[in-house]
Amino acid sequence: MTLSVPAGRVVGLVGPNGAGKSTLLNLIVGTIRPTSGVIEVLGARPAANAAQLSKVGFVAQDTPVYAGLTVAEHLRLGAKLNADWDAGLAQRRIAQLGLDPAQKAGRLSGGQRAQLALTVAAARRPQLLIFDEPVAALDPLARRAFLQNLMDSVAELEATVILSSHLLGDLQRVCDHLVVLTASQVQLAGDVDDVLAAHYRLVGRPDLIEKLPTGVEVIHTECTARQSTLIVRDTSGVLPRLLPELLPTATLLELEDTWTPAELLAFTDGQPLLFEPGTSWAYANTNYILLALIVQKATGRPYATEIERRILRPLGLRNTELPGTNANLTRPHPHGYLPREHDGAPEPVDITVLNPTVAGASGELISTTTDLNRFYRALLTGPLLRPAQRALMRTARPTGRSYDYGLGLQTRQLANGTRLWGHEGDIFGYQTSCWTTEDGSRELTVAATPGGTGDLDELFDNLVATAFTHA
Repeated sequence: MTLSVPAGRVVGLVGPNGAGKSTLLNLIVGTIRPTSGVIEVLGARPAANAAQLSKVGFVAQDTPVYAGLTVAEHLRLGAKLNADWDAGLAQRRIAQLGLDPAQKAGRLSGGQRAQLALTVAAARRPQLLIFDEPVAALDPLARRAFLQNLMDSVAELEATVILSSHLLGDLQRVCDHLVVLTASQVQLAGDVDDVLAAHYRLVGRPDLIEKLPTGVEVIHTECTARQSTLIVRDTSGVLPRLLPELLPTATLLELEDTWTPAELLAFTDGQPLLFEPGTSWAYANTNYILLALIVQKATGRPYATEIERRILRPLGLRNTELPGTNANLTRPHPHGYLPREHDGAPEPVDITVLNPTVAGASGELISTTTDLNRFYRALLTGPLLRPAQRALMRTARPTGRSYDYGLGLQTRQLANGTRLWGHEGDIFGYQTSCWTTEDGSRELTVAATPGGTGDLDELFDNLVATAFTHA
């Protein structure tokens, strides 16, 4: 293996289990020695002396801390063992994280222990920070908080970072250089922008691979009787030019098509009002995008941060996240499909890999049926709203549809008199319908992947009516 890591960058190290990622990182920090070859870190052999040790900070896979020591005792121990210890940095980080200095590490949550380990590593003021799967065992909220703290630390230290993870979405958020390792061999290394520019995801007919031009390397293939999905590398630059001619049935999906709120709102420029304000009702994704900008203006923080702080954490919605620009679903999930015409008939195309900024605040949230049920129960009966706010939310007006609409909430009354509150929603390839009784005693969330086969509203309505009539 030959590998050089650029200085001052955040390097993502990825590869399947057994690829050698942990072994490579332990070689870099000097906890194991190479049986052959040469390894140099910052111009010297790893762990050659105390000075060399002080240049490297390492957080191992289980983010180890001492269960019997308090947070403050970890900082005092770090100060005694490290000549370049930055006490001010350590104390600022602990205060920003809201950690109790008197709390023993063994009583901290997994996310808090990871944050403590990061603080100790950063306060050593190393030139190189190494993390071996630091967020693998954390829930989405704790992962996001850890990565944000990591980026803050990197900016303050101006250090080089190597971050190993199998969660590609997390690496995509923070890394600007990528190394792909397989069977202890470097398969790919380069800046993330360059890697993405040379790699494509192609979806087409089963014979798609046979039509690829010379110079395009197939890296990964998934085939069914009806469809092929290929990940290919094109370093020659011929594919974008030849694709429309040679592969007219293929779909090119960019992994990082990011839309800003301003770009989404630009679609409304020059559009006439549907009605005078206050005289009628219509649903619009635009309103949610505007609301997100209002939240950011009022709080000084992104709306996703406020949702996590005010809703997701208090309600314990650990399987719900706002992915931002991350196009990949990191947990088990159904695939989403859209239809594409071929030979005069529609066929499904897998569009699961989708940058959710195309919907932004109006539809980027990823969740589970269990978390959605818990949220609506808390919204209607729990501590999220004061009674006056809840009453205002439930002040609904007719829409001419199968439901009336309150403040961001739909309501309908079934034939048996049961009053339901909830909402329906969709994004490309996915559709969801959530309903809860007024007292929160019964909830139903239905999630489907329609595949472009038509509107499922009637099917959902019948299912909801049956469930709440016979429950």
